[in-house]
Amino acid sequence: MASRIIPGDFAVTDIQMVSTASGNTIGLKFILSELNLFESIFKNSISGNLNVSDTENLISEFPIVGHEEIIISFGNPTDPNSEDIQVKFRVYKIDPYSRRGERSSEYTIHFITPEYLENAKNRISKAYSFSKISDIVSSITENNLGVEADVEITKGNHDIIIPNWRPFDALNWLCARAQNPKSDGSNYVFYEDIDGYKFKSIETLVSETSVQNYKWKPKNLPEGEDDFLVPNDYTIQSHFDIIRNIGTGMYSSKVLLHDIIKREYEEITFDYLDTWEDHNHITNNATILKKPEELNEIFDSYVKFIPVHDKQFSDKKSNEIKNTILPRISQMQQLNNFRINMTVPGNTKLKVGSTIDFELPSLMEGDGASTDPDKLYSGKYLIAAVRHFIDGQTYECVLDLVKDSFFKELT
Repeated sequence: MASRIIPGDFAVTDIQMVSTASGNTIGLKFILSELNLFESIFKNSISGNLNVSDTENLISEFPIVGHEEIIISFGNPTDPNSEDIQVKFRVYKIDPYSRRGERSSEYTIHFITPEYLENAKNRISKAYSFSKISDIVSSITENNLGVEADVEITKGNHDIIIPNWRPFDALNWLCARAQNPKSDGSNYVFYEDIDGYKFKSIETLVSETSVQNYKWKPKNLPEGEDDFLVPNDYTIQSHFDIIRNIGTGMYSSKVLLHDIIKREYEEITFDYLDTWEDHNHITNNATILKKPEELNEIFDSYVKFIPVHDKQFSDKKSNEIKNTILPRISQMQQLNNFRINMTVPGNTKLKVGSTIDFELPSLMEGDGASTDPDKLYSGKYLIAAVRHFIDGQTYECVLDLVKDSFFKELT
């Protein structure tokens, strides 16, 4: 008889700690109290921590002094569609530490991916002549971080000087200037998921097929087959904030470009509704109507002043920041309106940058015994962050879900 699938079942296959100084290796699986892995499209690296109950005084006897690697393997053995995960980290601190009786202690081991330490140790001082930003990103990740990233191609060529910056600082700066060749959008992010480093536009991420479908309904159905697809709980973190949207330039904005050589200035404006169809969104349903007009063409609500210098580094014309700054400000703020925090049974397919579908029944009754999906909160969501949580009993994923548009059109 096939074993019953229980949502949240998991197996920590192995947790090994290796000292890079002494070469000693020790297993941590059987002293594990809690494991957390954190991913976010707004963070450059994966981080995590291990809460342990130690009766062997490993801190002093191993010892744990900051020269250690941690290799973690885990998965969901009862879900045939689940993927096993193995990831490698570097220990960077232990905090806090407390004694529990005469022969026991509890502490938290904090770890980060190795590239974060490489970033802290290195700086870049280099000029890139008439190059695509995507090519510059590939060069930095390979030559300065020692990894091969999944890099999405960008539009145009640029003359860029990186002035003694750390690699992550340079990559984040490049994100703000990268432009999607298909839509002219500017919402690139550089982040790491379980599979590795990614340089992707959010427009591309939201166009991918959802990796999972969830529906809010009672749990404990017969044999539990559908319980994997039912959230444990959810909280609507934010719905909208018009004042914040106005102040941050989501609806309208203006940039004043002052050329200090030509002694000229240029005024560029941006309007949310006028450019809506130019960019790729989760759905085609904007979050405001064409009326009331108090939210349209309010260009003085957010103003940027930027000094520029045409042909600053060569005689070739580079793509200017005026093409990216205002669309990026709006596109990134659009993701801060609808945000749901959701806890679901552990699923190793859930990674930042992926999308899911969430069906939340409306509070209004539909035809017959069925209930229609809520037209605001249901639909496709981008996973902006995920916390993989494992303790001695369960494996759960805590998701930070965002979207920039409605499930159905406003009428």
